[in-house]
Amino acid sequence: MNILIVSNMYPSVEKKYSGLFVLNQFNELKSQLNSNEDIDFFYMKRTMTNFLGSVIKYMLFFVKFPFFVLDKRKKYDIVHVHYYYPTIYIALLYKFIFNSEVKIIVTFHGADVDFTKKTIFYKLPLKYIDLAIGVSDNLSKKISSFYKGEVLTISAGIMNDFKPEKRFKSLANREYDLLYVGSFYKADKGFDILIKILKNIELQLNICFIGSGDQEYLINQIKSFHKITKINDLCQSEIIKYYYNSRYLINTSRMESFGLVIAESMSCGTPVIATKTDGSLQQIKNRGNGFFIPTENTLEQTKIIQEKLKISEVNYKEMSLNGIKDAAKYKLSNITNQLVSIYKTINS
Repeated sequence: MNILIVSNMYPSVEKKYSGLFVLNQFNELKSQLNSNEDIDFFYMKRTMTNFLGSVIKYMLFFVKFPFFVLDKRKKYDIVHVHYYYPTIYIALLYKFIFNSEVKIIVTFHGADVDFTKKTIFYKLPLKYIDLAIGVSDNLSKKISSFYKGEVLTISAGIMNDFKPEKRFKSLANREYDLLYVGSFYKADKGFDILIKILKNIELQLNICFIGSGDQEYLINQIKSFHKITKINDLCQSEIIKYYYNSRYLINTSRMESFGLVIAESMSCGTPVIATKTDGSLQQIKNRGNGFFIPTENTLEQTKIIQEKLKISEVNYKEMSLNGIKDAAKYKLSNITNQLVSIYKTINS
């Protein structure tokens, strides 16, 4: 059995974390396959992010693909596409030119469902998909509204390095009150929501921001209210110690199909405070391993966060241990075990 992973998301200098979860998944799959099974990866790096750059890189993406296949000199039984549109056309190119019997699996990641599903170019390839995967249950329901085949829910998977310490770390020993990990963007990531909340919190907090983005200047607006630590993008293994050292991870996204940082944080025993998105609803059990806050009501957001920062050690430890337990199913090895089983079933 030969498998080809195709993705228009892949880490680059400009976007260090773009599609990193797909790369991690590929590497883990490669380590799990038998000697008579093989897997390759055809990807497009996240560079040249303006409109003209996007047109050029997609043109090159499609032009390079036939040469990639010819160079590999193998027949793929399965093409697994990450991010449906327009990446699906790479899979169709393979099906129509190289192997008409190939099975096509597509993992949808969120934005490829919400923004373009009504166009003919989006709908046409759907009939060639053999299996669709959503990274959260709510996303899978959205996919089922326009794709009538089988839809499964399988998350991207968190690295196996994210594991709890042997001893529980008490509230008093955690340096940061709040930790934010991700891009500083207004639209999907809701970074403006977070800054607005922090301006209204009466307590002086110790807050750590890890990431980068076009809304970074907003951090300066809260420096007179709170103690701020700002750290540029870190690799995943470096972020772990910050999860361990924080009382809560805070996630104020407006749209999140899964949210790996939520699973990463919980797996380290750090509860999460988050707005309601497909991803947070999938993972957070309100008061069980974290808390929800409304997306727009600043007074209510502030009230909830200030209350949770005063939580007892006993209740906090319970949440921490619940999070560790709940996040275990999202370990990368568990996710790839599911995928290998699917590959073998669909190829039988």
